[in-house]
Amino acid sequence: MSRKGGRRPATSNDPVTAAIAACAAGGPLIARHPDMVPGIEELPEWIDVHDSDEIDGFNTVVWFDDEISSCCDAYDDGLDQALADQAGIEDILAEDREVVYLRTKLAIADVKAAVIRAVVEVNRSPRKPAPTGVLSNDTVDRLASGVLPLLGQAGFVNKPTGPRYFYREGSEGFVQSIALAPGAGTSGDGTSYAGLVWVMSGTHVPGFGRDVPSSPDRVAPVHCGQPAYHWVAPTVDALTRLLHDEVLPVLNLTRGRAEFAAWVGGDPTRVPVPNHRPTYARLFAQWGLTDQAARVVDHIDEHERSLRLHPDTVRARELIRDARP
Repeated sequence: MSRKGGRRPATSNDPVTAAIAACAAGGPLIARHPDMVPGIEELPEWIDVHDSDEIDGFNTVVWFDDEISSCCDAYDDGLDQALADQAGIEDILAEDREVVYLRTKLAIADVKAAVIRAVVEVNRSPRKPAPTGVLSNDTVDRLASGVLPLLGQAGFVNKPTGPRYFYREGSEGFVQSIALAPGAGTSGDGTSYAGLVWVMSGTHVPGFGRDVPSSPDRVAPVHCGQPAYHWVAPTVDALTRLLHDEVLPVLNLTRGRAEFAAWVGGDPTRVPVPNHRPTYARLFAQWGLTDQAARVVDHIDEHERSLRLHPDTVRARELIRDARP
């Protein structure tokens, strides 16, 4: 792992193997399902840890495969609390049972080791969720059911993971995602999100990002290069207004290549992470949308000069030049 983001060096040559050995010394995992007995040595395969700059204040994302449910429930067993108590974890934001964001200076391998220790801890001694003003998952599920007619009319359907997760296929491999979760934590000015509904949405663009979902129904906002986040009062009326007035209008403008390129080209800052803009410029140019690609490159030249020599910016310039007489 590069220290570009201020991460510390790894604590050993193989922190993950060391964590597995230490956890195994305490005995086997407790099976949560009679037809699936998990092994501690399998945990690294079910946990992915990566750098992330998608949410302000958090630099790391943890993804759990579905198999993690064989040894713990990421919410009901208090996994977020156990992970927050691990040395070196400064803050945590649980998006849902599959995705957790962290702020930490630990090396990626040490983060993965910490996650493994936390999973093993709550497998053996589940924690009770801390009493807070955070909405229950049942409450969010009911709210999601209340806006299902609106989203269904817009072409969204529920993902297999539950009633709070929606997706819609666009053209040319584009997939859009909306997810609802209990609000937690605070904003930069100290405003609490507890008691609110966290609404995440975005468009997955084929060719962008390292993680390529295997099917449209597996796309989540974390797979989207320009995710949007809103927090809203926990009522069907408030949620309906937000979706109708703010979320769906943007998604309706970004359902395919031409629409998405026009939306980004009109204002490249709509892509909130500057480092993502060169990649979109290259993609637009590869798609033959050179005018939109040129607008993003011009924005980079004027406002993001440190990205002028980014490989994708350079390649976009080459493609734009080759396409023009």
